[in-house]
Amino acid sequence: MRDVVQDIRYSLRTWLHAPFAPSVALLALCLGIGANTAVFSVFNAILIRPLPYKDAERLVVLWENKLSKGMRQQPVSAADFRDLAQDHQLFERIGAFQTQSAALMTSAMAEQVDIAAVSPSIFELLGMQTAVGRTFAAEEDQPANNSVAILSNGFWRRRFGGNRNAVGMAIRLDSKSYTIIGIAPPGFRLLDTASEVWIPYTPGPAQLRRRGLRTLTVIARPKSGVTKYRLNNELRAIAQTLAQDYPDSNAGYGFEAIALRDQMTGDLRPTLWALTGAVTFVLLIACANVANLLLARAGDREKEIALRAALGANPARIMRQLLTESILLASIGGALGLGLAQAILPLVLNLAPATFLRGREVSVDWRVALFALCASLLTGILFGLAPAFSALKVDLNFALKSSGRSSTGNRGRSKLRAWPDCWFAALCASPMYSPASAPTMS
Repeated sequence: MRDVVQDIRYSLRTWLHAPFAPSVALLALCLGIGANTAVFSVFNAILIRPLPYKDAERLVVLWENKLSKGMRQQPVSAADFRDLAQDHQLFERIGAFQTQSAALMTSAMAEQVDIAAVSPSIFELLGMQTAVGRTFAAEEDQPANNSVAILSNGFWRRRFGGNRNAVGMAIRLDSKSYTIIGIAPPGFRLLDTASEVWIPYTPGPAQLRRRGLRTLTVIARPKSGVTKYRLNNELRAIAQTLAQDYPDSNAGYGFEAIALRDQMTGDLRPTLWALTGAVTFVLLIACANVANLLLARAGDREKEIALRAALGANPARIMRQLLTESILLASIGGALGLGLAQAILPLVLNLAPATFLRGREVSVDWRVALFALCASLLTGILFGLAPAFSALKVDLNFALKSSGRSSTGNRGRSKLRAWPDCWFAALCASPMYSPASAPTMS
């Protein structure tokens, strides 16, 4: 450990003595690692971080479709939802909601708010536990008992100042009074909706008769052991039965189940993989340039390395010193890149398509920080190997006798410089690569 500290201190002194090369290298690494970290933040939110719902990987979203008309992911009618909910062999739990806007009436003003009418089972299905109060009871889906409401945490804090006594108070939505019975926990969202107030969904007889009126988003958790294959077959059979029983509204319609994660991700996955490849390409270019830069700098340190070898430093000790310098350089570049990633995340999210529903969850968390650390260490080793191996090729006798470079040393370094050049010859032809950024080759 003491030797490592000495190596770090020596590296810092060396950089202060000749700051140009380390500064250019830090800039390249900051940009390369920062871009990769920013994209990984989105990757983390989509594919790694679990959805904030109970047993989220088992949840599916059910839609109706009419493929003959090119209609996919159509909402479900109230009557069709009722029939799906009665299939106790297929679903462990099922719930539905529909969104709308309403006027929040106060003594001073009226405010338009987004609300959602939800089946009482929806919160238990998603595993939502209220921060204050309770969720809906099963009997509160009846017209006589449905004058209750649950508020989002943000709406509660904005309108009631976070006062816990808000539970039990009344609010008026579109001239109807609702009693507040619960407050959602911070950060809870009903899938991709912007709803801030939730009321019970209570379809009337007229709505249940109108099977062609499709307004509901349905979420379900299939029973344990129900495979995707069986689920699709059962849904196909249910759709055929409904089409026979209600040809006017259901002929040609089917059901499709989409995994909740896929529904929340939208079509961003291929775009994200392409973006990941692009920023990895940029990082490889940065590694090639930094490796060449350090190789050029290694020629200026030839006499220093030869002197250390003459004083008894073995090749492994010299290689460790040079790798320590590279890894330290990459670590500082990674720290700067992490800060850059935090700054450019809003730009990355602005480029995401509208179907990306988890934009608010993208952040620099411990997984992203760990990625930046690993990327820094790997990058430091990658571009540090060439200068380290180059140092082992130094001609001690010639280096100690001369302050210049030997032709033998130049030939040895030229071969090693060709190592990253061969790897990245194709990259250097890229418009992203600037020839002016590469050191002059002797």
